[in-house]
Amino acid sequence: MHEEVAPDGFVIANDITFTVSDDGSVDVVEMYDDTTKVKITKYDITNGEELEGAQLQIIDSNGNVVDEWVSTTEPHYIEAVLTAGESYTLHEEVAPDCYVVANDITFTVTDEGEVDVVEMYDDVTRGTIEIHKTTEGMLNVEGIDFVVSGTSDTGLDINLTATTDADGIATFEAVPTGTYTVTESESTTPYAYLTADSVEVTVYYAETTTQEVYNNEKTGTLEVHKTTEGMLNVEGIDFVLSGTSDSGRAIEITATTDANGVATFENVPIGTYTVTESESTTPYAYLTADSVEVTVYYAETTTQEVYNNEKTGTLEVHKTTEDMTNIEGITFILSGTSDSGRDIYITATTDENGIATFESVPIGTYTITEDGDTVPYGYLTADDVSVEVYYAETTVQEVYNEKVPEETPPTTTTPPTTTETPPTTTDTPNPPTGESAIPYIVVGLGLIGAAFVSFRKKKDE
Repeated sequence: MHEEVAPDGFVIANDITFTVSDDGSVDVVEMYDDTTKVKITKYDITNGEELEGAQLQIIDSNGNVVDEWVSTTEPHYIEAVLTAGESYTLHEEVAPDCYVVANDITFTVTDEGEVDVVEMYDDVTRGTIEIHKTTEGMLNVEGIDFVVSGTSDTGLDINLTATTDADGIATFEAVPTGTYTVTESESTTPYAYLTADSVEVTVYYAETTTQEVYNNEKTGTLEVHKTTEGMLNVEGIDFVLSGTSDSGRAIEITATTDANGVATFENVPIGTYTVTESESTTPYAYLTADSVEVTVYYAETTTQEVYNNEKTGTLEVHKTTEDMTNIEGITFILSGTSDSGRDIYITATTDENGIATFESVPIGTYTITEDGDTVPYGYLTADDVSVEVYYAETTVQEVYNEKVPEETPPTTTTPPTTTETPPTTTDTPNPPTGESAIPYIVVGLGLIGAAFVSFRKKKDE
């Protein structure tokens, strides 16, 4: 017995061969049609587990919906419904939240009575993350590792790593939708930079999320302490810090000294630099300090003292006398206020050539005073003189000492001659003696005393 066509939902039974009995009895031949059986399973492609919540349909070749259901955690069975030998389409009408609708699957129902198994996998919704690494000047942005970590919207544990390219972009593709933490790998952060703080990003289906991650340079502080003799004129001086930071940037920063002579450079990228005093702001009376090299360290304050020497010159006092004698060992005093504002008081003593040398004298206008206690006996003390000391020059000042003038002895008056002829006598007159000589003696002593007083007065002058 042969079944040509089976009813819908059944498979054609196998042929049955039978023999008709010859005794006239009724021969019974029974044929059983088995049902068509289809097992449909919906899986999560990320973990291979049964996925519930998908709206599924079976569609025949004419576009008719033969069966539809919502997936659960158990397979869906269709029995005695589909026609053996016919082709059908498994179609997902709606995917569960955070999943992508799967492509249709076409299958043919076998006519052998076996269970046809159809499996459909849903992938999770995915998006892309682009991390844009940035720094000052966009230096050192390549080769930095970033890690995306967290739990996806479907509960998957996510831990992905990507590395920045030459443009500083690290791309994470096909990331399951969800909210994650992006962390920069400290081991790949260049030495001159601080590792960026972690940031939170959300991945949306079929979209690219862009997240900028900025790396601050490691910085420190530099204090330039301006000093001078007496700590005068230390305010308002400009200093320039210049060079290349450890991050490779060209740096040029200016700072000005305060009332205490301190110029502060804050937030300076770490590195080694040159500190230069601005000549245009150096006070007139000082030499511009030499440039110095300084190193700035992370989170530290580097202190650099910069000393300004005063501009100086030399003064030579040339001591002279009428015959160039008595010129050695005379002390001169240079006093006054320098152009830098300092009170100056210096002494120097003449050598055998009569020269008293004042070296390294701050430029300015001074008074030269001869120390009267060192002036030789018989000479008048020289008057004070004003001198100007110039930078890197020698000023020569001649100081002449006059002798104390000698006293002129008093002149006597000759009495007038008379025409009378004195009487002739044979006795020779005697000089006055006794009481008659006293007036002459008094006059003589008076003249001698006056001359001595005059000489002492001249010397004291």
